[in-house]
Amino acid sequence: MRIGRVAALLLLGAASCASPPASPWTSGKPFAAPRGYIAFCGREPQFCDGHGPSRVTLNGKRWAMLLKVNDTVNTTLKPQTDAAPVGMADDWEIPTGAVAADCEDYVLEKKLQLLAQGWPGPALRIAVVEPAPGHRHAVLIADTDEGLFVLDNLERKVLRVAETDYRWITVQVSTDPDHWERVAQKAGG
Repeated sequence: MRIGRVAALLLLGAASCASPPASPWTSGKPFAAPRGYIAFCGREPQFCDGHGPSRVTLNGKRWAMLLKVNDTVNTTLKPQTDAAPVGMADDWEIPTGAVAADCEDYVLEKKLQLLAQGWPGPALRIAVVEPAPGHRHAVLIADTDEGLFVLDNLERKVLRVAETDYRWITVQVSTDPDHWERVAQKAGG
């Protein structure tokens, strides 16, 4: 069931009635996928499948899924960098049975849970952002007909892309998750 624009804004608690942000991955300039992601997809190719719609219709049920998955994963896992337990800075793993994870592990767990609830993989893309100069961070983007939403372990709320203060670096291409593009600044704004 498609919800109307006004109802969606009320449902989502949007601060303004502006149109949903344009897709931030419009630069068309290729960008190398993170090495850890490439290694992860070599081990888990079914997780990196690019089949299905690249945008979903947002309704109350799907919005509730985003909120619940973001909150559950953020409160279940505790932040910890890969460097401490694994000895390498970019080890992408689904944190099965783990209590500590780094940002890309949060992203993978959130994506896994949403895929299990019927979300298509291409509508759930990984992006790399800079929350502060020189610091890289991975987030999950849910692409919906009501806009692009960020699931992030640094933020309890699910925000629109344009509501973040991040400098957007790169994002997966929806039609082929093995390909990434540089993000045009300012993303969604």
